[in-house]
Amino acid sequence: MFPSPNGIRAIFFDLDGTLRFNRPAGREYFMDYASTLGVQTSRDQRAMVWRWEHFYWANSSDLQKDEAKYPDREAFWLNYGRRQLIEMGCAADQAERLAPLVYDYMNENYRPENWVDPVTYDLLAELKAAGYLLGVISNRDLPFNEELKQLRLDDYFTLLISGGEAGSKKPEAKIFHFALTRAGTHADQTMYVGDNYFADIVGARNAGLHPVLLDIGGLFHQPGCPSIKTLGELSGLLGYAK
Repeated sequence: MFPSPNGIRAIFFDLDGTLRFNRPAGREYFMDYASTLGVQTSRDQRAMVWRWEHFYWANSSDLQKDEAKYPDREAFWLNYGRRQLIEMGCAADQAERLAPLVYDYMNENYRPENWVDPVTYDLLAELKAAGYLLGVISNRDLPFNEELKQLRLDDYFTLLISGGEAGSKKPEAKIFHFALTRAGTHADQTMYVGDNYFADIVGARNAGLHPVLLDIGGLFHQPGCPSIKTLGELSGLLGYAK
């Protein structure tokens, strides 16, 4: 093993928005269609919606309340569409009127590609060859082993943890501690890389890991941790001898 100077021995990654992406992003597809219905957003407003999306999906109290209130998935996504339209600047009545139209459009037309940035394969091969223990921690309810196989990512990871398996979701510290126990590693020797500041960075920091923010959109200017634009920049942060 070629240890990094800062003592990192294990690196855990978030899954969605870090290792794999929907292309095009659902958020952009949604907003592009909403603009054809008269909802206009500036670049700054779109960034604000993106930050809101990060906050909402970080197991927020709003998300938990919506999941309890709308157990039917169609009702849940209609409500989510209303929320997103309001974040885009719509009045409540306008959002109520437009949400079914956008829902139907997304349901009938949105077929994203399940995509991995090619640089990710190079990075993971490099880290594995250097001797790092690699893992994935996701807030998904169900295991994602088969999806990683389809994406040709499965051979790189020793550890795969879903929120459903851990009985906890980021940013709760429990899911990180669950992963550390499974991996047999210590928090101060473990780096965590994720794109969601509210789930990944806050959670990893509170659990004692070393967080790194993948901030592709430049959304968080002072995250209080190292920030990278692509996963390819991670090697420079580790500084290990090749």
